[in-house]
Amino acid sequence: MKWLIGILVTILVPFAIFYLGEDNPDVVYTLSDNIPMNTSSNSNIQQIEVKNIGETSAKDIQVKIQADIIDPKVIKDSESDKINTFEGNNYELVYPELPPEGSFKLIFESNLNGLNENVLTIKSKDGLARNGLEDNNKSSSFFTFLIYYLIYIALIFTSVA
Repeated sequence: MKWLIGILVTILVPFAIFYLGEDNPDVVYTLSDNIPMNTSSNSNIQQIEVKNIGETSAKDIQVKIQADIIDPKVIKDSESDKINTFEGNNYELVYPELPPEGSFKLIFESNLNGLNENVLTIKSKDGLARNGLEDNNKSSSFFTFLIYYLIYIALIFTSVA
């Protein structure tokens, strides 16, 4: 009977630990292509959408653009949300809290020919946001975890036999 309990604990505990550790905010962003304006200043319009697709609220989301931004507009998740913006040679927006499935949009005009990771940084209290159009690392981390776990189980059974 002890060996059955040992096998159940060996199998169930790592999966419980893996899934209990998943209750985190997951901040992702998407960046639109630049839309050229028909003006003499060669300016472009772009939109950044930031979403929290995690299980808990994301706190202190910071969007930094190392460029001169013209006429930024923020579409908030809730009208009651209080945001802080800092403008100058660089633009910074701080969104205090974004609930699960919440999102906000930043629409702006700039003289850049499209933003990239060299001038754009989006992070929260829990770390850097990830590009929503890139591969989802969570599914690959689960499969990596599963492979290591199966090797671990195989080693246990070969050492017992």
